[in-house]
Amino acid sequence: MAHPNAKRELKKWIQQAKESGIKEFRRCVKVFNRWFEEITNAFDIPYTNSVT
Repeated sequence: MAHPNAKRELKKWIQQAKESGIKEFRRCVKVFNRWFEEITNAFDIPYTNSVT
């Protein structure tokens, strides 16, 4: 389970990005929403199967 601060802060950032009107953030907001749980879980799990 992700740290509550990670979820709260990411939700806040997503909302700010959405409200910013910056075109480049549109896709980022979609991706962050789609992968929200996985992203926030990454704050608690010190490993990944992803290539950086």
